[in-house]
Amino acid sequence: MLGFKVGSLIAILLLGLSPAKSHSAEDPHKGIIDVDFADPETCQNCHPRQYEEWSSSSHAYGAISPTFNTFEMAVRKATKGRFANNGIQANFCSKCHSPTAELLEEFPDYVDDESVRPVRESLSEVSKRGISCDSCHRVSSIDDTEVLEEGKLGDGVANTSIVLDTRTGMRRGPLEDPVTNSFHAVSTRSYEYMNGDMLCGACHDVRIGYHEDVGTGQPFRRLENLYTEFQESPYVNLDHPLRDQVEAYHPLTGGKVVTCQDCHMSLYPVGEVAEYPTDLVATQGSG
Repeated sequence: MLGFKVGSLIAILLLGLSPAKSHSAEDPHKGIIDVDFADPETCQNCHPRQYEEWSSSSHAYGAISPTFNTFEMAVRKATKGRFANNGIQANFCSKCHSPTAELLEEFPDYVDDESVRPVRESLSEVSKRGISCDSCHRVSSIDDTEVLEEGKLGDGVANTSIVLDTRTGMRRGPLEDPVTNSFHAVSTRSYEYMNGDMLCGACHDVRIGYHEDVGTGQPFRRLENLYTEFQESPYVNLDHPLRDQVEAYHPLTGGKVVTCQDCHMSLYPVGEVAEYPTDLVATQGSG
């Protein structure tokens, strides 16, 4: 989105917790599970590497980013609150940048242009953490049923199509047979969507409005196409002409789909980010 001028973005937009169970004094998670959403710093005690990686990521700054806040204020003014908390497309931009704030109902209403202030000024400390640990690890499912999002892929994954668990307070992960404790969800199965690309695609495809795109005939206009482009790439499409290069660079793929997490959150990266072959990604003028 950084490549858009504010005016261009606005033009496109115009077109278009229940109480925790009691636990013993010995429980190391006491004081964490008793709050609605955990500050990532509380996760740092057991997951220092993951916290360090998150803390320098764009996710950590999603809600307080000056760029995002400037765009969001401009959109609220230009649309007279259409995307504000009390608008007909409430918090369309903001809810991806801080899902916690959406659930805690912290986003401001629109009154008039003069009273518009940066979203970050309305947020609690935990909501200022943007896309925090809980934003992903409390996802209980991916909602792909919205008719608006049915399009080229027909999977409806876009525009914050996640369902956050506000009832149990449990956290979910991709590991099978996790260690039993009162903080993480305990299951005999892994939560497969935690390793799947839909978890990322839920926010990384952005589709605007109920206006048909004259070029594609789809019932929306595309603002961010990252997930759709990924789905059509050689990482997912095993018959893609460039698939052999993926296989050569990722020898462990073995004819399998490469997910977002395989590269961006891998425990066993095959190389530094700067070493990845540029001919496997989209570039300007590539058509």
